[in-house]
Amino acid sequence: MLRRTVPRAGNGGSPRTVLVVMCVGYFLVLLDVTIVNVALPRIGSGLRADVSGLQWVVDGYALALASLMLTAGTLGDLHGHKRIVLIGLIVFGAGSLACGLAPGVAVLVAARVVQGIGAALLLPGTLAIISDAFPEGAGQAMAIGVWAGIGSLALPAGPLLGGALVDGFGWRAIFLLNVPIVLPALAWAVAVVRESREPQARSLDLPGLLMGSLLLLATTFAFIQGGGSGAGSAPVVVTAVVALASLAALVLVERRRGERAMLPLGLFRRAGFAVANTAAGTMNLCTLGTLFVLMLFLQSLQHRPTLEAGLAIVPLFAPLAVLAPFGGRLTSRIGARPVPDCSWPRRGWPC
Repeated sequence: MLRRTVPRAGNGGSPRTVLVVMCVGYFLVLLDVTIVNVALPRIGSGLRADVSGLQWVVDGYALALASLMLTAGTLGDLHGHKRIVLIGLIVFGAGSLACGLAPGVAVLVAARVVQGIGAALLLPGTLAIISDAFPEGAGQAMAIGVWAGIGSLALPAGPLLGGALVDGFGWRAIFLLNVPIVLPALAWAVAVVRESREPQARSLDLPGLLMGSLLLLATTFAFIQGGGSGAGSAPVVVTAVVALASLAALVLVERRRGERAMLPLGLFRRAGFAVANTAAGTMNLCTLGTLFVLMLFLQSLQHRPTLEAGLAIVPLFAPLAVLAPFGGRLTSRIGARPVPDCSWPRRGWPC
């Protein structure tokens, strides 16, 4: 997504204006990762959903986002990042409206999947558009740092905003809130963002997309079902086998496609890529899993008000929101290098 793109129609607005619009889209994507957890007990009582149903309310969004993000980036390279971002805003807004009006948990989960599809179209496109709007170097690093900081701010904002909305207006308000934000963001993006694409983009990897999506879906289903019926139950065993078969098929398909793969396997031989993605994956899995359990514990067992429960988990995300904006600046100054060994007697610059 950081490759050189070719501008197409329109001059677009100023880079700072483009940055603001893209940060709005990115903020919404990450806001809906955390804001829904605060409302889970109210959703459960309002729609008579059990814990498994509530897990799918959270995971339906995350699965669609994770499954389609790489494909969405390729679509932007092929057909234009502005076009894909605009479609993403429309889909995300429609999914949010459907969530707010859902009459039952099944409809809510389906609407959350639609939201996740919109988020997947938005996330890589916003970064690509920002990279195109700002020249390479310190300016681009600063812009990406701001983008990351705004996104990180959405994580602690979710519990706070969600708590206030749920206490004041009910759980549906956390989804309906997105609609009046998406509409002006959509109009603004049409006006200020110029079109861009990647002239040497690779084709879509549909087999990789299908196998990767099936792997994520089967793995998630096995863990959720295993919590209720036990690890040895027939549904869990079957889905675990499907997950392993999907993983094997994904490796085989991506190896055959080589550099044209959705996820080139050669990237995992690079230590920086493998370590960074392992760390990021571990952090996200632990954080989101902890958040789900914590919100149910604070509200269902300790019977705390929704806003108070939201305030209680803000420290979990506050360091990320505070420190993220400095990442771009540090990268522009010292580069993306490992942290040096500052232990005595090996101390040296920049220790």
